[in-house]
Amino acid sequence: MIQCIDPNSDEFKKAKKLTTGHSCLVCEKPLKETGVYFSLLDLNKEGDEVILYRVGCKYCKTLYTMEFKIIAVDFDKFLDFNIAQVICA
Repeated sequence: MIQCIDPNSDEFKKAKKLTTGHSCLVCEKPLKETGVYFSLLDLNKEGDEVILYRVGCKYCKTLYTMEFKIIAVDFDKFLDFNIAQVICA
């Protein structure tokens, strides 16, 4: 399911900044061109719903945290994620 993300939200701005300033560590393609933005609804320790945000490379399918650390090299196995294209101005 594709979810619309508010382009004025702090999370989207952080993802856009991350994709603008980095290249993928695996395929070395600029994330400005290959970046995708993920959101996942999860539960924290208190049982409250929280949204986790991630950035990925659509070329090699590497998944990163918002601190630009690799989580996985194939995000296809994360089927619970909602994908939205990162729009670069």
